[in-house]
Amino acid sequence: MNLYYRSQATYEKYRFVKYGFSFSRELGFVYFDLLDFDEYLGMSVDQRRRYIWDRSIATLKKFGEERKIGNLPEAAEQANAAAISNGFNPDYKQIELHFEFEGQPYYSFLEFQFFEDRVSAVLSIFRAEMEVYKNVLETTQTDIEFFYEIYKKLVFEKGILTLKGHYEVDYLPLKIKIAEL
Repeated sequence: MNLYYRSQATYEKYRFVKYGFSFSRELGFVYFDLLDFDEYLGMSVDQRRRYIWDRSIATLKKFGEERKIGNLPEAAEQANAAAISNGFNPDYKQIELHFEFEGQPYYSFLEFQFFEDRVSAVLSIFRAEMEVYKNVLETTQTDIEFFYEIYKKLVFEKGILTLKGHYEVDYLPLKIKIAEL
């Protein structure tokens, strides 16, 4: 899903795309919408996030209804309810794994943590609810799509937790000996 918010001046300059225009692609959809950047830039960062979120939810519902895409409007409502319940925290866990080592319960996850102008991939390991490992693996701009596809899987075998991912990332697979934590 790609939602593009552009100014009126941009739509006037590039007349081949109109706001409100949408099209489906093989794995998602693209929607172009109008944004008053003077109003937007006058908002605080939190207000901007909430404003874009509300517009995005409305767009998903509208697109789903217009294109008769199954449960997209309901899925958008569920996403909105989840966002409200977690206080609109954009951070999310992409991969999680529960495992046991030497009779102790462990929980590991890879989380994307968002800041105003960047996002970090953070690997954490907890033993019985106490954090025993935390590593910021990488940080980049929030609009680098490949960044969200790098990390694939957490595997625990023979006392080693392995984070697997894209073959072009030189520090993957990342192996952590649990006994050394």
